[in-house]
Amino acid sequence: MSIITSYQEPKDILIKLAREGRRTWLANSNEDVADHLFNFCITAHSLRDWCIKYTNANASEFHEFCNKYEHIKWCRDIANSSKHFGLDHGKGSTVTSVSDSVDTLITLLPTGEYAPELTHERKSITIEKSNGEREGLMMFLFLTFSNWEEIFDQYNIPRAPDSIKTEMFVEWI
Repeated sequence: MSIITSYQEPKDILIKLAREGRRTWLANSNEDVADHLFNFCITAHSLRDWCIKYTNANASEFHEFCNKYEHIKWCRDIANSSKHFGLDHGKGSTVTSVSDSVDTLITLLPTGEYAPELTHERKSITIEKSNGEREGLMMFLFLTFSNWEEIFDQYNIPRAPDSIKTEMFVEWI
């Protein structure tokens, strides 16, 4: 249990992860995107310890299981390299850079029709992996959260409803 009484179990931190993802997605400046992404990655990484404590799982086995998920490893490396001004020498990182970018967002009307007049741009980030592949913010947030849902299900940890993942990205005009 946390000293912050709102956080009682891993589900509470998973819901916090969704809030951090939403803040990251809706941020309007490069600084806010970076701030919220940092918080998202730290929250995603801290979920490991919450789950270990909750399930009494073997810590090294649980970490090994989590490291099978690429996006969970990215969060680990982004969180640790940001907290410690880089990773220790000898520790390889799955992420080589997190850089500012711009996403072009399209609008679909409730009828399913595309509304080109409502297309707009938003500050974003692009994550570059050590192999040179790149991934945008929306997919990173969505897949990281999906990875955690799978881990919760694998370990029978109660979690938030499925809808919370997509609610990170819902916007109203």
